[in-house]
Amino acid sequence: MEFFIFILILSSVSFSVAILSYGLCVRLFGVATTFSAKLGQWILTSFMVVGWDFLVITHTGTPRLILGFIPLAVLIGLLIYYKVRHGNDEAPEPHEYITKKKSTKSQKHAEKIRLREEARQQQGQRKK
Repeated sequence: MEFFIFILILSSVSFSVAILSYGLCVRLFGVATTFSAKLGQWILTSFMVVGWDFLVITHTGTPRLILGFIPLAVLIGLLIYYKVRHGNDEAPEPHEYITKKKSTKSQKHAEKIRLREEARQQQGQRKK
């Protein structure tokens, strides 16, 4: 059972190190548009995750707990900082980004309906 808990905690540490190292690579190299940015993101992220896991595995006792907690604490701190700093921003809902395209057929149909309604209104005004 202890081994299972260790693997579970180590996977969460690996995930947080991967997020932090990917963010660092994006910050240093920019978005993955150039070869160096792609190479940095793939290689440096992998090396940092494997290296940190190796550090956590090789230590015993309290240093293992501290090394495992550092990336989790940094990630939680960054999330809290972002929430405090940008949490009140008015961000649009995801469905507001979508612009619905109207087909030519539906535009013609809407135009026919509009013309039909105008004709009915004109006929109603003539009868009065």
